[in-house]
Amino acid sequence: MTIYLDFDQTVNSNPYPRIGEPVPGSIETIKLLIENKHRIILNTARIDVQGDHIMNQLYDWFLNHEIHLHGNTSSKLHPLSYSRAVNHLKNAGKFFIVNNENNLYIDDIGEGVPLTQYNGFEVVDWNRVKNDLIRCGMIIDRSAETGTMIYRKSQDQEENE
Repeated sequence: MTIYLDFDQTVNSNPYPRIGEPVPGSIETIKLLIENKHRIILNTARIDVQGDHIMNQLYDWFLNHEIHLHGNTSSKLHPLSYSRAVNHLKNAGKFFIVNNENNLYIDDIGEGVPLTQYNGFEVVDWNRVKNDLIRCGMIIDRSAETGTMIYRKSQDQEENE
C-alpha cells in the first residue's frame, strides 16, 4: 500500500515553517510501515510554497531518523478520508482502493485522522494511528511480541536431577 504522509504537525511536531522534533510515535510507526512493505510518499504543501529546494532539507530530516522515503508528490494532494479508509480496512480486511491504487493518507488536516496536543500544537496521534494499522493488519509490531517461551521440565528430567 502507498502511504501519503504529510510533514508539518504530522511527523514534524512544529507548524510550518519550523522544522523540529518528530511527533511522538511517528518515527516508530513509519519504520513499521516500511518494514511491512508499504511505500512512504511525502505529501507536503511545503513544495508548493518553497519549491523543490526544500525537499533536500526534508529528506535529510527523515534520513537523520533512519527513514528512507520512496518519493514525494510534485504538489500537495488533498488527503482522502483516513477514517473511511481505516474503517474499510477493519471491516473488509482489504485495501482501500482509490484510482486503482492502494492508498492511505496520514495528514493532520485529513478527515478522521486522530489528533492530540503536543507542545501546545494539535498533531497527529501516532499511538492511535499505530493501533488502527495493527487492527487493520497493515503492520505487525514485532516489538510487542514477547517471544517468551515457557520451558517445562519433563518428569524424566526432574527425576534425573
